[in-house]
Amino acid sequence: NRPLTAARTTAAASLAMEDIKIVREAFAVTVNDVFLAVCGGAVRSHLLAHNELGDSSLSATVPVSIRRADEGVEYGNRTAFWGVCLNSTIEDPVERLMAINASTRSARINQTREGADRLLMEWQDYPPLFKAINVFGVITSKVAGRPAYNMVVSNVKGHDEHWADGDRVEEIAPRGQLTTGRGLNLTGWCYGGALNLVRVAVAEKAEEHQ
Repeated sequence: NRPLTAARTTAAASLAMEDIKIVREAFAVTVNDVFLAVCGGAVRSHLLAHNELGDSSLSATVPVSIRRADEGVEYGNRTAFWGVCLNSTIEDPVERLMAINASTRSARINQTREGADRLLMEWQDYPPLFKAINVFGVITSKVAGRPAYNMVVSNVKGHDEHWADGDRVEEIAPRGQLTTGRGLNLTGWCYGGALNLVRVAVAEKAEEHQ
């Protein structure tokens, strides 16, 4: 984590949804759990290669949809954010996956509590409280010497097909934005039998993220 600059690097990879579903069914987890475990493993490999793994795991803020079935046609975003430990210090991929599953299960329980979605909407619609909580997050990050989370990791469940000017879209490569002090975004998009992952990062030298 470092101050953002204008420099950006991107890279992309594609994972077969069939393989992801095999892992999901074998360990009774979700597609999102598998995606997060892959991201945690990728970050771990990068840190090991640069001798920067450290003793504490990295964490991510994960945008998730809280749109109910009866809100499918309503305009606007219905999104909450989970804080998820990526367990980047865990070497065994299965152990890492199950630890992430425990983290997302806890977040899902909190999200589905009665009134939780209404509370989030009211908080976001009240600017003084929204700004105050964001400022509080900045202050506590400075006191702790580390941000509340290290990166943004997002997995979008796309539609089965997209069309543009009469032609079917063959592939979608999503690009997420960076947030202040967090120079890494990993965004996946499920489409056409694949999960396409794009990494956006800021670096002083482009070769840092080759």
